[in-house]
Amino acid sequence: MISDTVKQLRKNHGLTQAQVAECLGLERSTYAYYEGGRVPGVEILLRLCSLYKITLEFLITGEENGGKAYLHEGDTSLDHIPHILLSDEEKRLVLLFRLCEDKAAVLEYVRNASVKD
Repeated sequence: MISDTVKQLRKNHGLTQAQVAECLGLERSTYAYYEGGRVPGVEILLRLCSLYKITLEFLITGEENGGKAYLHEGDTSLDHIPHILLSDEEKRLVLLFRLCEDKAAVLEYVRNASVKD
């Protein structure tokens, strides 16, 4: 069931419903409906796939059919990184970055912002 998969993904990433809702551009109460059993529309399903870097098939079935659950080679989830290495804020930034349309512009902005005169 999609709601179980959505809830488990959120918990695996150490996120609250409010944090995921913010990443998706939703109200927390709307996101809570998805964990409660309401099936999200296609746009939200695709945003969830983008957020967690998973296939739509995995999101819908909760199974790694054909051995491919993630959109890229290897495990792109944060589960393998010890939580002590990333603060909650850093995890949130990673998830927000995954949703960006223009990643190159974001990276350039961060590079410029981090250079001290």
